[in-house]
Amino acid sequence: MTLRQFRSSILGKRKLGMAIKKLEEKNSCYVLITCGDPNDEGKMSVEMSYEGDIDLAALLIDQASTIIHGERDEHDATMSNS
Repeated sequence: MTLRQFRSSILGKRKLGMAIKKLEEKNSCYVLITCGDPNDEGKMSVEMSYEGDIDLAALLIDQASTIIHGERDEHDATMSNS
């Protein structure tokens, strides 16, 4: 699903709304990472912005990476057992 399709989906609109509400809350820090669709060469534009302390932003990225890798490992294990 492309970002454009995600944004137009009901679930996408709900999640986007939840993300906006979270950004409107008082946060010590947040990190926003986005990317576009790949071009014909397979390259995509990746953009990142953050608000707050740079060390806390780095910690958020590290923790998010750990969570994502764990979920991917669980998914891979489930797929190999099928």
